[in-house]
Amino acid sequence: MGWLSLPILGVLCAAQAPDEPTFDFGSGCEAGQGTFQKVLNVEQDTAELGIIPMDKYGVRVELTSNVDIDIQLLDIEETSRFEEGQAVVAYCDSLGCNYDPIGFGMSSSVMKADYTREGIDPMTIEYSGYNGVNLRAGDEYIQFFGRTTTDLMMRVYAYQTGSSRVDYFWDRAETPCCTGAAECPGEPFDRTILLDQIVTIGDIPTGKKNVRINLSAVMDIDIQVYDTSDTDEFPEGKALIGYCGTLTCNLGTLAGPSREFFDLDGVRYIYSGYNGEGHAGKEYIEIEGTTNRPLSMKVFGYAAGAAYVTYSWYEPASGPTTPTPLPTAFPTAFPTAFPTVFPTAFPTTASPTAFPTEQVSSGAPSPAPAPFKWPLYSQQCRDDAGPPWEDDEEIFGSNAYHTFATDVAVLDDSNQCRGPVKASCDARAAANGGTVTSSIARAAYLEGPIECGNKGWFCRITIDPTHTGDTSDWNFNHCNRTDYGDTDGHCHGSDSDDTFYWWIRDHWHRNYAGTLHCCCGWGVDSNMVGVVSRCDYRAHLEPGENENCRDANEDHNGPGSGFSKGFELGCPNLGQVTPLPEPDQNQCWDVLKFAAGPN
Repeated sequence: MGWLSLPILGVLCAAQAPDEPTFDFGSGCEAGQGTFQKVLNVEQDTAELGIIPMDKYGVRVELTSNVDIDIQLLDIEETSRFEEGQAVVAYCDSLGCNYDPIGFGMSSSVMKADYTREGIDPMTIEYSGYNGVNLRAGDEYIQFFGRTTTDLMMRVYAYQTGSSRVDYFWDRAETPCCTGAAECPGEPFDRTILLDQIVTIGDIPTGKKNVRINLSAVMDIDIQVYDTSDTDEFPEGKALIGYCGTLTCNLGTLAGPSREFFDLDGVRYIYSGYNGEGHAGKEYIEIEGTTNRPLSMKVFGYAAGAAYVTYSWYEPASGPTTPTPLPTAFPTAFPTAFPTVFPTAFPTTASPTAFPTEQVSSGAPSPAPAPFKWPLYSQQCRDDAGPPWEDDEEIFGSNAYHTFATDVAVLDDSNQCRGPVKASCDARAAANGGTVTSSIARAAYLEGPIECGNKGWFCRITIDPTHTGDTSDWNFNHCNRTDYGDTDGHCHGSDSDDTFYWWIRDHWHRNYAGTLHCCCGWGVDSNMVGVVSRCDYRAHLEPGENENCRDANEDHNGPGSGFSKGFELGCPNLGQVTPLPEPDQNQCWDVLKFAAGPN
């Protein structure tokens, strides 16, 4: 594998598919996710899923099967008792079997504990229990809180033949390279160069520290480096390094025969010179500091031949520099309730060169974007949970109340914010550098403003067994239940779009934790009908009305008016065990791990 396969430069190459589907945690520092289907051909036997490698942070693996299965996890570096490795999670009920010492495998319900042994740091692991999620014996998960400290083999024991879908996620890698503690070595590769040809070596993204790239060839070559964000004069970008011999050519700032350097915006660029180190075919560049503009590296061949390329870099000490990748999709069918187990972060499948870039212009500076302001005034009532809105700056500074929480916004299949909150995402991004990060998406999904055409909205908070909170106010059931009952979570909405911020803020601080699913529409003429049996209502307040408001969730026509606008239609399709007539998902948006969750 060469330059194109690596996380610093170039475009990700497609790897050849293995004979058997398995995990692929990649070699980069960024977050990621994957999915595959495992066929279980032999009943009452184990099937290997693959290796969960050391130094991955926040790994979560979810199994969804049509048959009863049990997860098994083995520490393959500890072979003193069993050649296959010491069981970390494994059901075992016979003498001499590979029994996990903590007792994960014998737990029928959720269990969280530390696994350690001599030579490794402890790992905090949570297991769904062998009865599965919501007592579905085919649905199990493993969650690591923190870093994996040894290589682990994951297997599945199938009680019957069938298949299992495997979804896996991780937040980042925590190798010495990825944490900035050691140099990251690139994988060397060759480039064929023709006479008088300019060949692209690769792209250097922003956020990489102390980059060095070496080219070695028997023939004469010249390195060229371009700032691809500055195309005012040349379509390939402004040359920072590179010799050319005409008055109007794209001459680099560094273009001499011997070692030289220059500084630009706090970054130093060093070039060996076109005479090279010892001979004209051995050149290098160094970038001291952290790259702050997108760069493209090329080479010009004065003769035909091959160039051998090596390179290295450091990650900033704070870890990966890309924004945390975001979730991409939410299921569209909900048989009885929303899926209850999700990762804390879903990555994209974007090329590793899709780093956020700082746009640099040689012209006059652009005016600073206007700050984003929402909400415009307070609709907070006396009984709303949480601190007074007017005190947010004093309490949270430049942050929001949810900045350091676990809430994760779910993007659509195109990795974009969902329709009703897309404008909010775009506006917030424009005011903060132009890139939709995880924090910007979270703010848009939790605060709005939402665009529902003034037709209102309704939200459902459903159970996530790994992220629970106050369930005392569950108030609805889905309409494909066999009977009425407040069994599926909490439903709330309004016929006014601008109440969304205030309801979320109140219920977030009440710790109504779980999975949040919101859609446009409210009332008996909306797409709520046939989906939920009932739903509470939040009243809109005009400026100043909050001063006399006790509870906009209960007083629907002014102070003391009482509950009069809730959705109480019931279910015309109650007991029909069919998919719910869910709203168009383009009119919905989702947040995983809503609110603070377990204390």
